[in-house]
Amino acid sequence: MTTIRLESLELSPEELDRAKETVRLKAYEAWQLAGRPSGDGLEYWLQARRAWIETSYVPHRGNGNGESSRGVSGATARSVI
Repeated sequence: MTTIRLESLELSPEELDRAKETVRLKAYEAWQLAGRPSGDGLEYWLQARRAWIETSYVPHRGNGNGESSRGVSGATARSVI
């Protein structure tokens, strides 16, 4: 599976900070709902990051003219790791 880092997305510094905070809060919430299992919680952070990218960043597709409208503030992905 390809992983996209938030830092590789074309986001302003403020948008990046908000994205990181949103991901952090969602990961913490998921960890709590799972019963606060031991471990580093990386899986919850990765899941929250993936969900944020899918719901808040990925451009909307299929607008009828073959072009895609852009996600957050006209952002596009720069690189994938």
